Amino acid sequence: MAATGGFINASPAEPDAAGSRDPVVRASPHRRLRQRTGWGLLLCSLAGFFAASLPAQVVATGLPPSRDISGRTMAADGRPLTGVAVTARAEGGRVIQSVDTDGNGSFRMRDLPGEPLTLRFERLGLLPAERSVGAGDTSAFLEVVLTDAVLAIRPLFVGVRRPPPVDQTGRGATARELTQVQIRRLPGLAEADPIRAVGTLPGVISSNDVSAGFNVRGGESDQNAILLDGFPLFSPFHLGGILSVFNPDLVERVEVSTGGFPAEFGGRASSLVRIQSDPGPGSFQVDGGISVLAARLAVGGGWNPGEGEPGIFESMKWRVSARRSYADQILRPVAEFPYHMGDLQAVLVAQRPGGSRWTTSAYMGRDVLDMAGIRLEDFPLRLHSEWRNQMVGTRWEGRIGDGGSAQVHGGLTRFSSSLRFVDFDDSYSGGSIDQWRFGGSATHPVTPEWTLKAGVSVDHYRWDHRSEMGGTRLEGGGGTGSAPALFLQADGRVGNGWRLEPGLRLEGWSGRGEGFELLPAPRLTIHRLLGDGGEAIRVSGGRYVQVIHSLRHADLPLAVDLWIASGEGVPRTVSDQIQLGYIRPFGEGWTASGDLFGRTFEGLVLRNRNADPNQGTDFLLVGSGHGYGADFLLERQGPGVQGSLALTWQKAERSFPDDGAFGSTRTLIDRPADFDRRLDADMVLRLPLPWGWEGGARWHVGSGTPYTLPDGGYGLFAPRQADGATFRWQPTETAVILGPRNRERYPWYHRLDLSVRRTFSLTWGEFTPHLDVLNVYNQRNVLFYYVDYSGAVPTRSGFTMLPILPTIGAEIRFR
Repeated sequence: MAATGGFINASPAEPDAAGSRDPVVRASPHRRLRQRTGWGLLLCSLAGFFAASLPAQVVATGLPPSRDISGRTMAADGRPLTGVAVTARAEGGRVIQSVDTDGNGSFRMRDLPGEPLTLRFERLGLLPAERSVGAGDTSAFLEVVLTDAVLAIRPLFVGVRRPPPVDQTGRGATARELTQVQIRRLPGLAEADPIRAVGTLPGVISSNDVSAGFNVRGGESDQNAILLDGFPLFSPFHLGGILSVFNPDLVERVEVSTGGFPAEFGGRASSLVRIQSDPGPGSFQVDGGISVLAARLAVGGGWNPGEGEPGIFESMKWRVSARRSYADQILRPVAEFPYHMGDLQAVLVAQRPGGSRWTTSAYMGRDVLDMAGIRLEDFPLRLHSEWRNQMVGTRWEGRIGDGGSAQVHGGLTRFSSSLRFVDFDDSYSGGSIDQWRFGGSATHPVTPEWTLKAGVSVDHYRWDHRSEMGGTRLEGGGGTGSAPALFLQADGRVGNGWRLEPGLRLEGWSGRGEGFELLPAPRLTIHRLLGDGGEAIRVSGGRYVQVIHSLRHADLPLAVDLWIASGEGVPRTVSDQIQLGYIRPFGEGWTASGDLFGRTFEGLVLRNRNADPNQGTDFLLVGSGHGYGADFLLERQGPGVQGSLALTWQKAERSFPDDGAFGSTRTLIDRPADFDRRLDADMVLRLPLPWGWEGGARWHVGSGTPYTLPDGGYGLFAPRQADGATFRWQPTETAVILGPRNRERYPWYHRLDLSVRRTFSLTWGEFTPHLDVLNVYNQRNVLFYYVDYSGAVPTRSGFTMLPILPTIGAEIRFR
C-alpha cells in the first residue's frame, strides 16, 4: 500500500541510516466463524450454490469477487473526525463507492471489487490523504490520521452558499444546535447562559423574566430532559431560575430537540437538551469572568506522553471551573445580603490507544436564601431555604468490529431542597431525590445504507419529601423505584432521497406499591429530501414515558422544587406526539423551516391545595392535557449580520379535578395551562460594529399568559370571649372566592435587550468587556396581580418583571 498526505497508526519500521522511521500500513484481515443452526445450514447451502455457479469467473480473474474495507479517521491529538468524505476509486479514476465517517470517525464500505483500489480521505480544513489497497487484501481496516491544512494565500473574500448537511436538513425547527459563540453573543442579565439561549428557539415558551424554566410544545417544565454530558440534572437553576447552573466557559455546544427524538433517549416526555462540556485545547489555559451577580474562574490543561513513553492513555484534557456570587461578601460590613450561591464543574477526557476514550464529568452547586438575620420589623417573613445539585458520571466510547462503535456509562445525580420559617421552629418543607443511571449501547452498519443501534439502561430512583407545620405532617412520602429500558434504533436510506429512522423503546417500571410494568414506546421518523439544494420534509411520531414529577408551584417563581416518582396514587406520564416539518435553504446563507405539532398527555399531576392530611395520596390531583400548534424559524448564517426569527403559535390545555373543592368527588375542569402563551415571537440579531466591536439584540414579544382572578372577598369571623362569660364574633381575616381557573390573561409581553462586546488580544491572553442593557425601553411587564379586599373598595395591584437594567461584565483568558 502507498500513503500520501497523512499517516496511519501502525507498527514502526526499522530506522534507516538517517534515523527516521517510515509508517507501515496495517491492513488486518478479519476472519469470522459464525455458528448457527437451521438458518446457518440454509445460508451455507445457498452460498455453496452461488459459489458453484461462478467458478469460471473467480479462476479467470484470480481475485476475490467482493470485499469490505472499514476504518477510522482521527486528528493528530486522537480526536475522532466526523464528516470525512471517503472515496474509493479503481484504476483510471473510476469512482466505486463514497461514504462519510460517523460521529466516532468510523466508516465502512461493503461489496467492493477485488481489484486494486485507492481510497481518498477529504474534509474542509484538513490535508487530504490517500491509501492504496491491493488486490490480495480480502478485508482491510485502516486507521488514518489527518492533519490541519495550513496554507499561505493572498488576502481574498470568499462567499459560499452551503445548504445544511443532510442530518440537519430533515430536522428543521425541531432540532437545533447552539454553539458557544452564539450563546455568548446573546444579551443576558449576568453572563452567557445556555439555558436562556434555548428560550430563543421556536416552540420554547418562557413564561416570565425571573425564571429560566421553559415549556416546550405544550409540555410541563419538568418534562424537559437537561443532560450534561449524557447525565441528567433535575433543577439546573440558581436563584429561582434567573441563572442556570452551567458555566459558559465549559460549554462547547448545546443540542436541542423539541420533539421526535429517537428511541435511545427516555425519561422525559417533552424535549431533550444535551449540553456537551468543553475540555479545552489540552494546554494550560485560564478563563475568568465577572458579572453583576457572580465571578467565575476556569482552569484547564492536559497531558501527552513523550515519544516512546508507555502509558495507559495517549492524551488527557481537563478543565475545572468555580463560580460564586459576591454581593453578600461585599455588603457584609454595612448590611446583610440574604442570598449567595456557588458551584463547581469539571470535565476530563482521556484518549486511549486504538481510539477509545473516557469522559468523566462532575458538578456540584449550592444556593442559600437566609433571611434569619434580617430584623423582624424590616421583613416580617423570615425564612431559610437551601437547594443543592450534584452529579458525577463517566462514559467510555470506542470502536467495535468493522465500522461499529459502542459506549457504556454510569453515574449519580442528586437534588435536594428545604424551606424553614425561622419564627416557627416546627415548620419544614423539603425533599430529595437520587437517580443512579447505568447503561450502554452499540452501533453497527449492517449494509451501506442501514445502521442499527441497540442498547440497555437502568435508572434507579430514591426519593422522599414532607411538609410539616405545628407538629402535623401535612403531606409526605418516599420510596424507591427502578426503570429498566431496552431500545433498538435503525437509520437508513431507501431509494432516492428517502431516509427512515424507526425505533422501539421498552420502558419498564417497578416502584413503590406497584408490581413490574412494561410499556412499549414506538417511534418513527421519515425524511424526504427534495432535490439537491437541501430542501426537505420530515414526519415523526411516537410515544414518550416519564416516571418522575416535580411538585413545584408553577405560579411561584421562588418556590422549592419537590420531586417524586411513580407509585401508589402517582401515575406515569404518557405522551403521544406527532410533528410534520419542512425546511428550505435559499439566498446567501438563509434557511426557512416550519413545523406542525400535536401532543396528548396522560398522567399529569397537580398539587392539591385542599388536601386531606389523613389521606396519604390526597395531596395530588391526576389529570390529562394536550397541546398543538405551529413553529416557524427564519435564520441567516454567514458573514455580516446573522440572526433568527422564531415564531410559535400554540394552544395548551389541561383537565384536572376541581382543586377548590373538598372530598373525593370533584368535577373535572378544562382550562388553559398556566404557561399557555398563544403567540410568541423571538428575534435575535448578531452584527459586527465599527472598531472591532460585536453587537447583539433580542426582541421578545408574546401574548399574555392566563391567571385566575377572584370573583370577590368576604370576612372570616372567629368567636372571642367577652365580659359576662359571653362570646362575640369579630373579623379576623379576609378570604376570597376564586373565579374560573385561568379565565383571565395578563397583558401582552414585550422586551428589547441590547449588548456590545469586544475582544482585545494582548500578549498574555485576551480581555473581553461587555455591556448588556435589558428592557431598553423599560416596558412594565406584569409578573402577577393580587387583589386587596380589606378596604371598602377592592384594589388590584401587581408586581412587574425586570425594569430597564444596564449591566457590565468582563471575560479574561490567560494563555
